[in-house]
Amino acid sequence: MVTNINSSSNELIKLPSELINIVWGNDIEMSIFERWSQSFQFSIDEPSAFIQHEGGPCSVLTTVQAHLLNELIFCSRCNENWRQASSDEIDLHFLNALVSILHLLSSSNKKIYLANFSNDKPSYTVKEFHEKIQFSLCQSNIDLKQQIFSRLQMWKNSYGVLLFSLFMFNDKNN
Repeated sequence: MVTNINSSSNELIKLPSELINIVWGNDIEMSIFERWSQSFQFSIDEPSAFIQHEGGPCSVLTTVQAHLLNELIFCSRCNENWRQASSDEIDLHFLNALVSILHLLSSSNKKIYLANFSNDKPSYTVKEFHEKIQFSLCQSNIDLKQQIFSRLQMWKNSYGVLLFSLFMFNDKNN
């Protein structure tokens, strides 16, 4: 999707307008954008379950939920009752689930650009949101994991689901 970009992991790039058009079309309806503007929020009643507030990002939430449950249930270092995991343990498994998904979607000949967003006001217009997103290149699997882990609060804030779904790949040869 992104071509002819020479960047290092500390160099941020902007969201290409052609990607915005592919994802949203030429005229983004505010109601659709608002439905996708959800965080990865855990339920109080079931600490390992996500809450979906509006229709829209169910495909992202369901995928991450499945990987999170896989992490919790089949974790060799976890206690026997995964449903008793602390919120810190849930966060750790949540972040590992995000890494796992991106590993499945990438291949050895792809670079991953991960969204970075500083949420410094309560809401954004569609245009403001897209202008504010930047992407950083993950140079390795270790770098990918570090970048995902460093963004825990970003994933748990208003646009977390949308930001996770907006990662980009690029062939190494471009």
